[in-house]
Order: sequence, then C-alpha cells, then structure tokens
Amino acid sequence: MRLEDFDYRLPDRLIAQFPASPRDSARLLVYDRARAHLAHHSIAEITNFLAPDDVMVVNNTKVIPARLNSLDAQGRPIEIFLLHPEHDSSWRCLVKPGRRVKTTLPVTLSDNTKIEIRRSPEALGSPFTVRFPATELPFFDWLARVGTPPIPPYLARAAAASDWSSYQTVFAKESGAVAAPTAGLHFTPELLTEVHQQGVTIASTTLHVGYGTFAPLSEEGLEGTELHAESYSVPESTLKICEEARHHGRRILCVGTTSLRALESAALGGPTGSTRLFIKPGFPFRHANALLTNFHLPKTSLLVLVSAFMGREAALRCYEEAISQDYRFYSYGDAMLVY
Repeated sequence: MRLEDFDYRLPDRLIAQFPASPRDSARLLVYDRARAHLAHHSIAEITNFLAPDDVMVVNNTKVIPARLNSLDAQGRPIEIFLLHPEHDSSWRCLVKPGRRVKTTLPVTLSDNTKIEIRRSPEALGSPFTVRFPATELPFFDWLARVGTPPIPPYLARAAAASDWSSYQTVFAKESGAVAAPTAGLHFTPELLTEVHQQGVTIASTTLHVGYGTFAPLSEEGLEGTELHAESYSVPESTLKICEEARHHGRRILCVGTTSLRALESAALGGPTGSTRLFIKPGFPFRHANALLTNFHLPKTSLLVLVSAFMGREAALRCYEEAISQDYRFYSYGDAMLVY
C-alpha cells in the first residue's frame, strides 16, 4: 500500500460549512457491493434499504465543548483545546499559541475562572495539561458555559450558535468526544421512529472520538499497526444482538466508522477499553456487514477503513461519482451507504 493510493482531489466548494436542513435531507450515495452498483438517494430514503430484523449500531458518544478561549496576564488570547482527561481534574490539551507556555502559564477563562497551563516536555502527544478547580455545577455542565463546540479545523469559520445542536447526534448520551461521529448527524427523531417501525433493532456503542481522527497519515504511519488511542465501550447486550444477527445471517449496519471500530475493537480486545485499531485492506471484519459513512478527508485512516470495507477501487469510484455530482463532503456533508 502507498499513501497516494488513498488520495483524491476535492474542490474547496464541496466542503460543507453547515449541515443540511433538515438533517435527513442530506444526499445519500448507495453502493451495492454484490452488484458493484451505485445509486443516488437521500438520507430520508434510507428505510428503503433496511429490512425487518436488521441491526443498526450507533455511537452514543456526546461531543464536549472542548474549545476554550482564555486571556493571559497581558490580556493576550490563548486558545485551549481539550483532548482527554488524565487524573486529578487534569486534561491533556492543545494550546495556541503554545510558544507562550514555557513551563507554566496562568490564564483566565470567559467566566473569570483562573487556571494554569503546564508544559510537560517528556509527554507523548500534546505536551500541555490544564487542571480545573472544583465547580458547583457538574463538570460538563460548567464546561458548556465556558467552552465552545469543537467544530473541525478545516471549517474556515468560528463556531456558530447553531453548532451547539448541529454538531451533536440525536443519540448523544455519554460525554467525552472532541469530534462528532458524523454519520450519526443525519438522523432525526422522526427518521429514527421510521427505522423502529420497520422492525430494525437499534443498538448502542460508545467510542469517544479523538482529535486524531482529523490527522493525515504519513507513509510510515500507513505501514503501522496502530492509531491514536480512543476509549470505547460496547454493552454486552449489543454484542449479544450482533452475535445473534450474524448467526442468523442478518445485516449489521454500523452508523459511522466509529461504531464499526468500537464493535471490531470489542471483538479483539473485550467490551471496554482503549483502542488503537487500524483497519486496513485485508482486515477480517467480525461484525459489520453494512456501513453508513460520510465522505472523509484524503490520506486519512478513515478513508483507509472505508477502502478496507468496500474495496479501494470501489471507494474511489464512489468518491469520484460524488464529486462529479456535487455531493457535500466531510463532517457536515452528505453520506454513503455501503451494503
């Protein structure tokens, strides 16, 4: 494999800046693997491709307000982006501009809370941490007052008020993600009701999507066996539902690459843990046999995963078709159903 095998050119105008409204009006490219056939539909029509007794697996992670604006003692802005918790109310984070943090840097948040950014040069990944004081509110409730939605870095804009709801799925329950499981963004409560009425079983997983989901691969990284770590949890009930579905030859549709990684990680490492699973062509899928996914950035692990699931040539064919038909790409863009 070469990194350029997972590359494509996308006009900037096709990068979706805001989601479709309503959510289920987004376009849906449908690819039938058995017939190598593709067709154009909308998310609202997805029930036409579902059958009674199908299982639909969703990721119920909840995106936290991970981006914090603060001021240093000289009144200069410092942006903090939370990555994941450590211990003792401390979080690993990104800092912009990080050069201002020599060893420690006191800053003040928008609600006048004072915190200190610390640099740990020996730390892997981000060298910065912040520790938060105790608050009267539950931590994530307080964070919603001082933080903003962590919309993707390729969106050339600041977070808008609409992103508080737009960048959260209707399944969101377990706080911890710093990026949305974007395939799930297309569902509305009404569409979920239709799915239920069709006789489809909806099962949950949790995978807290990390900032590394946006990271492009290097040639060296492509040959590696592990990715950035993300915590996951798959209930025993979900595993049982999926095992019974596979035993009876029923379809298991994963809503998003994160649901798929959670299921496959559970099959390999147990129902709960931290996963670095890198799914590449040749991977033996143990659960998923259908996938709903957005269109991903080139040269990323997500495009490699999709290529492993449907075949690289088929994936790039679908991407070329989507571009030619002016589909909207990335987190707020349109989607593809592969079965």
